[in-house]
Amino acid sequence: MSSKKNNTALPRYQVFLLNDDTHSFEDVIKSLCDIFPTITTQQAIDAATTVHQEGKCLLVTVHLELAETYEAWLVKAGLLVKLEKV
Repeated sequence: MSSKKNNTALPRYQVFLLNDDTHSFEDVIKSLCDIFPTITTQQAIDAATTVHQEGKCLLVTVHLELAETYEAWLVKAGLLVKLEKV
């Protein structure tokens, strides 16, 4: 019996941070740095600035399970989040 590898990619989801009037820039920057291990402080500042100016900011594009994990962590930090299938 031969085995075939399933090369079908998992569906990808974009995780967006949405603007709110509750959190300060410092709150958002700290939360992003705490949640995303590879984000630099400057990238967190850029994301906070983008979400403030444009209303939303794309944080990452990942498979659904990881997107839902990030969503849960961001919501737990009190931030507004939206997932969109790519």
